[in-house]
Amino acid sequence: SPQGSHRTPISAGGGVSGMASAVSAYAAVPVGSDRRLSHSESRALPRARRSLPRCRSKTASAAVCASNGEKKEPDEILADFLSDTAGEHFDEIPAGSLDDALATWDHPDATDAGALARIISCASGLDEDEDAREVQGARGGARGGSSPSASARGRAAGMFNVALSALDLRGGAHDAARDLVLVRMPEAGVKPDVVSYSLAISACVHAGGDADDLITAARRAAGADRRSRAKKPKRAKKKKKGKGGNVDAAEGENVKTLWEDEHFAVVSKPAGMLTHPNEASGGATRTLVEVLLDAFGDEGLSAINGSDTRGIVHRLDKPTSGAMLVAKTDLAHAMCVAAWYQRKVTKTYLALVEGVPGRRRGRRRGDDGDAIEGTCVAPADGRRARSDWRVVETFREEDGDNAEQLCSLVEVNPRTGRRHQIRQHMGMALDAPLVGDPLYRRGKRPNTPAAAAPFLAGKPGSVLFLHSAALALRHPVTGEALSFSDPLPTAFEGLVSALRRR
Repeated sequence: SPQGSHRTPISAGGGVSGMASAVSAYAAVPVGSDRRLSHSESRALPRARRSLPRCRSKTASAAVCASNGEKKEPDEILADFLSDTAGEHFDEIPAGSLDDALATWDHPDATDAGALARIISCASGLDEDEDAREVQGARGGARGGSSPSASARGRAAGMFNVALSALDLRGGAHDAARDLVLVRMPEAGVKPDVVSYSLAISACVHAGGDADDLITAARRAAGADRRSRAKKPKRAKKKKKGKGGNVDAAEGENVKTLWEDEHFAVVSKPAGMLTHPNEASGGATRTLVEVLLDAFGDEGLSAINGSDTRGIVHRLDKPTSGAMLVAKTDLAHAMCVAAWYQRKVTKTYLALVEGVPGRRRGRRRGDDGDAIEGTCVAPADGRRARSDWRVVETFREEDGDNAEQLCSLVEVNPRTGRRHQIRQHMGMALDAPLVGDPLYRRGKRPNTPAAAAPFLAGKPGSVLFLHSAALALRHPVTGEALSFSDPLPTAFEGLVSALRRR
């Protein structure tokens, strides 16, 4: 793999037999556009007709659930609150787009950290908690603790991140972003997370300002200097920051470097490897973080996400293989996290599923009506989620009883990043569980293709045919449009080839 700084992305060498139609499209995956607005552009928009009231809201907790009983996301609660109090600018906002609306809101409160904190306190219910403690204290009882409830803090944390993203997208509001993270959130009893710090850092960088104080605060909050649970083999050598190093396939359990420069790298994680250490792993097996430490050293990976997750911008589940972004510097890490939050990164997966997405079992050969592509909007991990999908290829085979077994190779673009999102959408919403998935199949027996059986002899769920095939984003420092592809691993491609021959 190439070393040093490169202006053109380099993918892993070698194509995948029979997969040209699926993989060739990845280079053309559209990169998320730069959604930031200039200050002058935002001020040219119509002014909201109503001023935001300064009084506290007593109805925030009642707005947590939708009319159908489902729990609302923090941005949905905040959008409803702003629609009721701040005018028609916030009416009918598409899901996940509140930061765009806030970025174009022509109102003094839009760039006032104190005003934004008051809005969030009202919308999240933080002020209700404070009122309850004051009333209890006035009656002579204990104030019930000095911090807000966990649920109110959780809602407020999500709302603060929306506000920080809006300040970044607006441009020129970096001082307000810094104030929100370093002053207003702690005052409200809300702990900034890596997303909060990253969005504030991004706002400062895009405004041409300095973000060293925010990076220092993020490292301190993440415990970057604490001892990591990741094992460091004797062969690991510290490398100077920014020098990097190639991941050796023999020593790195087939982890390959697809591309790198001094800011970040793209690596191919093999199936069966944990992304980072956790309590359940017990240090029994090598994780991707340990392989990366071996290759790049402590000083060659970012640490604002914690010592156990050095360099990890996003994660893949243990059975999932494919392309992953790894940050070498704290600044690159923050910029990548901000891009992920603002939906500027395009992710493409390949999954082998039973049946055809959207088709109910029991149809006969020749039945038509199957959709070849679609969008799934359904909860995943209890939260709002969306995935776009397209059937790349279908396979049929006859079992011993002459019954037809059907499976499909599906391309999936998750537009949100929920835990097990693709597995839940395929298996629960579209009735096409991943081959080998014992969990998300609505209680139905596996309908595994015979050709896949040899690959599934181990522990149920330890093998899933899910691969992160492509990533597209803008370079976190230079802004250059980049796209990366990772061919199917040998076992996955071998199964696809076997299914084609049947």
